[in-house]
Amino acid sequence: MYSCMKVSSPSAPYWCTCTSSWKRIARAVGSRPEIRAGLKLRAILERQRERTAAVSKETGRIVPWVFHRSGRPIRSTRRTWLTACLKAGFAQVVSEKPRKVKLLRIPHDFRRTAVRNLKRAGVPRSTAMKMVGHKTESVYRRYAIADEGMLRDGGTKLEALHQTDQPAERTVIPISEAPKRA
Repeated sequence: MYSCMKVSSPSAPYWCTCTSSWKRIARAVGSRPEIRAGLKLRAILERQRERTAAVSKETGRIVPWVFHRSGRPIRSTRRTWLTACLKAGFAQVVSEKPRKVKLLRIPHDFRRTAVRNLKRAGVPRSTAMKMVGHKTESVYRRYAIADEGMLRDGGTKLEALHQTDQPAERTVIPISEAPKRA
């Protein structure tokens, strides 16, 4: 799944912005990326829809948000992000009292990873740009940075090409070897 939504946006995505074949997750502020609903994403969103319906039934209120905490909108994901980064090894505890955590990864880092994975998978640029919410080629190119693995693969492919190439027949010969005219 590709995450392209901005963490700093003040509102959660709403169900009314999701359609059956395309899941458009619109935010009040920021880009509005279109995400193709693959089987895994579709299953996640359907389970979330069921949870939301259950909360709505329990509370007697309509819950318009895709993701929520017991029917209330999620205002911040910072603490959850810090905990996840600590468990995954992407953060360090600097001090216990007061507890300070140094992040080694920010959510935006994974936007670049998504672009690189789309490029590796051979997804056409125009499709990838829509999926991650890039409106111009120049912004997309800033994110599509080649890493060491991609450079190594490129070198291997070039070497294989040169090994399979047969030397072309000589079409130009030195004058000294040219046949003499009578």
